[in-house]
Amino acid sequence: MCGIAGFLHKDSCNETCAVIEEMVHESQSCRGPESSKSWTEINGSTTIHLYHQRLRIQDLSPNADQPMHSGQSATHHIVFNGEIYNKDFVRETFISHQKLITNSDTEVLLQALSAATTKEVLSLTRGMFAFGLVNSDKKEIEIVRDRFGEKPLHYTFSKKYVFFSSQFDTVCMAIKLLGNTLEINQDSIYEYLALGYFPTRSSLFKGIYKLPPSSIAKWNFQSQEFDSPSIQLWDEPWKASNGKKMEFFSLDDALSSAISEQLIGDVPIGVFLSGGCDSTLVSAIAQKINSTPIHSFSLGFTNQDFDESKYALQASKELGTSHHAFKMDEIDALEILPQVLKSFPEPLGDPSVFPSLFISKEARKFVTVVLTGDGADEFFFGYGRYSRFQQLEKLAVQNEGYRTLFQIVVASVLRFVARIPFIKSSKLSRLRSYLDSKDELDNYLALIGFAHINSVEDYAAFIDVVAKIKTEWSEFGVSQSSTNKLREIDISSYLVDDILVKVDRASMAFSLETRAPFLDIRVSELAKTADDDWLKKKEQKHVIKVILEKYVRREIYTRPKMGFGAPIGDWLRTSMRNWAQKIVFEFEWKSVGIRRDFVLDLWHENQNSSDPSATYLWMLLALASSIQRLK
Repeated sequence: MCGIAGFLHKDSCNETCAVIEEMVHESQSCRGPESSKSWTEINGSTTIHLYHQRLRIQDLSPNADQPMHSGQSATHHIVFNGEIYNKDFVRETFISHQKLITNSDTEVLLQALSAATTKEVLSLTRGMFAFGLVNSDKKEIEIVRDRFGEKPLHYTFSKKYVFFSSQFDTVCMAIKLLGNTLEINQDSIYEYLALGYFPTRSSLFKGIYKLPPSSIAKWNFQSQEFDSPSIQLWDEPWKASNGKKMEFFSLDDALSSAISEQLIGDVPIGVFLSGGCDSTLVSAIAQKINSTPIHSFSLGFTNQDFDESKYALQASKELGTSHHAFKMDEIDALEILPQVLKSFPEPLGDPSVFPSLFISKEARKFVTVVLTGDGADEFFFGYGRYSRFQQLEKLAVQNEGYRTLFQIVVASVLRFVARIPFIKSSKLSRLRSYLDSKDELDNYLALIGFAHINSVEDYAAFIDVVAKIKTEWSEFGVSQSSTNKLREIDISSYLVDDILVKVDRASMAFSLETRAPFLDIRVSELAKTADDDWLKKKEQKHVIKVILEKYVRREIYTRPKMGFGAPIGDWLRTSMRNWAQKIVFEFEWKSVGIRRDFVLDLWHENQNSSDPSATYLWMLLALASSIQRLK
């Protein structure tokens, strides 16, 4: 796991190049504190710089540091972030007779890419990664991202330069160092307000892009100016299948193989163990493979409504792991707040960024790598919204005319109730949104999104942005059931742009690598045939629970799903109150299309409440803080 960046430019290399190099290494040092190196080549009219921050995991020697160059001719040059889990297979397939000088996965990948096309190599590769590859002979550069977007890659370009980086703020700083200004993207902010995250094709600032998962972006630098990159997929997007239903033992075997591969490394490896189905199954298989007790980590809260640490302790005792349990309170939240703001320069509206950072900080004291259960909820109908969606859909089918009348009556009542001072209107907005919905995508947005439509200055513009989101989502699951359609949307958006962003930024803030066995290609292929009939039996993640029976007692995992939340409302009323209040009252909310009076009402609502949840307020505070810091 590392931090990568690259800078190609047509202008002569002046003092700005040195300043950018220093900035890149400093801003990404947390992603790779053990080696900081750069490489420069002048190729015709183009100067190329590659930068790398290394966290050593496979082959700890300096020989495996980057940027890395191919063979004696050194025509290919790479900066790589991530892990190739089946590097021996890749080596045998593409470069079986070639002598290597390191035991690193980076060298295997680089030499394979020198011998075959990028698409050919990656189609047979299992791993998580983002990398930049320069081909000096062909005068081109490719930047590449893994199947599900586990590793980040941001970029910007103009006619005179191309710049890419693992981190959003690094790209922002490069743009300013190159004499340009950052312009807020208002449509993207409305997407953030609707979803709680910035989608892949979106960005807080204009002119900054994220490379989509399974994509290759290529620039040819022979000409005097850079064009827009050509972007192609190296693998098809994940889609549900109506084929043969999954056999339970097949998933057990696939997951066991994935975990066995992901336990390989030259550093200590552990597991995140929340006590839920996904992390318990990963921990169980990892402990079965490990010859000694594996380190497991859980986090609880002093607020019992969010605390499931007792279940993690039960699971660890059953499995025999070496368990480390931590507690987080409002003082811990305040102490880690600066790191949260620094680690998420493009804001994420998910308050669980706090516990994610906290447990990563504590786990790093014992291990360098942890395995997680990420991806299981999306692949195996783990979210309550799937079953709720079925219930809402059933209501609509039973009697559409009655439902319409029901919506009108209840919506009218809600509008009246919302005016009562002691009833929190923000709690009613999601239900009102559903009652106003007209189709399944409206229903889905009502279940996962944020219905504070009254928070925006330009109502019509906001509605247009939401319509654009729905249009893009309408392309998913055309021939599938509604719940399978929701899975495809979740995997392409929520998983990529919320869950994996949160895990990567939080863990890499403390130089901790996370690996997600459920995102292994063998597991994800099996998940395509997962049967949504299980939901009709009100059995979420049925297949995972069946496999878990082999490892732990049923009472450990047969309980309602809690999720990995945080009592952000409590914290904003206590330890974080002064910080939040200053932003609420001093930030120019109109500059980002948000009504100041709405924010003030939301603030007072939270201050006069005992509700521990204040997600939308956190979203607004995170947005304002990012803009203040980056602009």
